[in-house]
Amino acid sequence: MKNIVFDAIDSILKNNQNKLQIPLQQKAKFERWLQIELAAELYKLDPSTTIEYPYPKKRKTRADISSHGYLIELKTPNTNFKISNISSKPKPLSKNIKSAVEDIARLQRYDGKGMVAFVFFPVVDPSQLNIATIKNRLSNAQNIKDGISCKYFYIFVAEV
Repeated sequence: MKNIVFDAIDSILKNNQNKLQIPLQQKAKFERWLQIELAAELYKLDPSTTIEYPYPKKRKTRADISSHGYLIELKTPNTNFKISNISSKPKPLSKNIKSAVEDIARLQRYDGKGMVAFVFFPVVDPSQLNIATIKNRLSNAQNIKDGISCKYFYIFVAEV
């Protein structure tokens, strides 16, 4: 399943590079847009795909997407890396990673299957992106697929 989600996100990013120039240049998050696009892709394979799916026993808490028997949490964390032609944002990446770790913790408390999908941007050199904190929170590091898409976007998908 992680391959399906990774490939869908990669395709969405590549097919919408022109649209993504605006959030990229402003380091503006685009999670809700990606949520709809990803759900539409997953829906093609699983018509029971839904967005804003309530966690069982926690009706007020909702997963971004439910598909293929997984609850999927999605994030588009911006980085504070200095890159020419891209505005600076003073918010440290560590705050965005903290939010991602909270999603992992929520899924780990869930009894069913969970998945996280993060698109970090802008990223030129993935080695600059220290995501050890995220990997440390995952119980099985082999369930990760990650890589660069469209030059500045780093996709990280993991089963939780």
